[in-house]
Amino acid sequence: MAVKRLPGNTMAEYALIGTLLAGVCIAALMQLGGNLNTNIDGFQSSLAYKPYGGTPVPGGAPAPGSNPAGGPSSPSSGVPGNLGDLLNKSTFQGVQEAIMVSGANGATDQLASTMKAYVEQLLAEGKLTNDQASILTRLANEGHALAGAEKLLEDATLNGSSTVNYNGQTYSVTDFTEMFGVDPGKGIAATAKNMSAADAKALSAPFVDLYTQAKASGALSDPAVASVIDSLSGQIYVMSDQAKWNAKGVANGSIPKENYFQDMSYGYVTAMEQTGVSNVPPGAISSATHGNSSQICSTGAGSDSGTNCAQ
Repeated sequence: MAVKRLPGNTMAEYALIGTLLAGVCIAALMQLGGNLNTNIDGFQSSLAYKPYGGTPVPGGAPAPGSNPAGGPSSPSSGVPGNLGDLLNKSTFQGVQEAIMVSGANGATDQLASTMKAYVEQLLAEGKLTNDQASILTRLANEGHALAGAEKLLEDATLNGSSTVNYNGQTYSVTDFTEMFGVDPGKGIAATAKNMSAADAKALSAPFVDLYTQAKASGALSDPAVASVIDSLSGQIYVMSDQAKWNAKGVANGSIPKENYFQDMSYGYVTAMEQTGVSNVPPGAISSATHGNSSQICSTGAGSDSGTNCAQ
């Protein structure tokens, strides 16, 4: 009996079609994967810290001119990329950039984030006990809290507000300003260098107290660890004082609002030179002094530091 063949494709034809479709799908997925890798690489490159020169700094590499060998602000060698980037951003040049973008609060937040990441790395490497890591983490968190208070002060200062609401209480901007930094009679230079709690004002005191506790716990017994934590802590203390003096400068008219961030950057340079808690690149002091002189001249103060306002 003859078998009648029905019209349609044979199994071999279906197999050939399936093979062709599979090949097309694989080629498309490979192309998609290549594009995805390219996009991810581009995204990571965009996150690389760019100093004022505009050149991205790879993770773990120091910002140009900001990390002289052996200085307290060059801790990024040999650490993971993310932590290396944070450490770079907490060097002299990185903090200056943060100030120019978001003032004292942005710089303090950056420094506190670096401290927290550094402590986590030390704990993972077994260089800190759990108790030591805990107190240093609390120190970093207190830095973040101080940054939050600085933001309230800076917002009120630049927006012309007369009061600040902080922790459920309302303060005049004048009174709130006086809660930052150190006793004016003591000066920030010696106070930040020695991390003296006795001279700290109300909002700075909890941070300095925790630093003192951390030191007593033995968490800073390793000189390399102490160098990094001391630098970060000293800079956070300095930024608190900078927030106070810039708010006062805007209030008394000596600092125009449009110069707020630039003036704070100049003040930071001077404070770093005086305290020694972060290495200052050559030429930074003279540039800052000239910048301050220009601002003094613009407000009618005659001449300062060799800059003749009549020129």
